[in-house]
Amino acid sequence: MATVRRVNTGDPITAAWANELADAVRDQAGGLLGGDLGKNVLALAALLQDPDRFVAVKIKAVRLTGAGIDDAYFPSAVRYQVEGIRRPGILEDNLVPFYGREVEDDEARVYPAKVGMTAFLERDVVEEGPGDIRVIARLMLLPGAERVARKRCGG
Repeated sequence: MATVRRVNTGDPITAAWANELADAVRDQAGGLLGGDLGKNVLALAALLQDPDRFVAVKIKAVRLTGAGIDDAYFPSAVRYQVEGIRRPGILEDNLVPFYGREVEDDEARVYPAKVGMTAFLERDVVEEGPGDIRVIARLMLLPGAERVARKRCGG
């Protein structure tokens, strides 16, 4: 697997670094992302500029409720447990993707992302009062992590 050099605040984002990131993401996703990652790599590069807000995570478990058909489930039945990559103290469970899900509500079934895939957590720190802080974590799946289950119509 490719190793990507960490970027510090103020470091320039170069094409070479973005290509390293694209290779690492493609390797980690097992080829599911396919095709050209150019626009997604630039977005990921921007995310990595704020490592306290955008944390790289690995999908540790997929939580499924209800019955699926041919390994496809309604989105409301799919939740994820993730753990931090290089940040072992971060463990979140029962997350619904906030970003990266191609369908709304239960309009179509999806094939869930696979255990071991890389994703991101967007973490917002909210001060609710003096000394009272809450962290909101939103799961961001990479493109192609979840796929819409499609069937050909017989008509």
